[in-house]
This record gives sequence, C-alpha cells and structure tokens, in this order.
Amino acid sequence: MHGGIAGAIAVLITSTICKGANIEIAVYSTGTLFTGVVLFALIMSIVAFGVRSSDVEAVVQVIGLWIGLVSTLFSLAPSNESPTGTT
Repeated sequence: MHGGIAGAIAVLITSTICKGANIEIAVYSTGTLFTGVVLFALIMSIVAFGVRSSDVEAVVQVIGLWIGLVSTLFSLAPSNESPTGTT
C-alpha cells in the first residue's frame, strides 16, 4: 500500500514540476532503481539471516510501487494515446 501511494505521488510531483518532460522515462527509471536497490538488500538479508517475514514485505512494497507508478502514468496519458506512444 505504501509503495503504491509513494509511486503515485512521485509521478504526480514529477509531472507537475517537469512540464514537457518524458514522464514515462522517469517512471521506469525510478521503478528500476528502486527495484534494484531492494533486490540487492533482499539478497544480502537472505544470505545473512535466511528468509524472514520482512523479506516478503519488501517484495510487496516493490510490487506496490510499480502499481502506483504505472497506474498513475496511464491515468495521466491523453485518452487517445497510450503512455508508451503506441495506439
């Protein structure tokens, strides 16, 4: 839940501040960087301590972030155009 809200807020702030910027690139860059950092931390945690419930929480946060980022990206796209530029 927190990840989804954070993703949505990030897209809205970026689209407000960076008028005319390619928001799609910002969304995928942010999501990819966050996912990479979380995966690295998750692997290190599993190696050091084994699988714990906090590891599941981290995965759910990443999924929520992607849901928030992509759903907000699609909601900001004009109705006759998809965010990816294809129709």
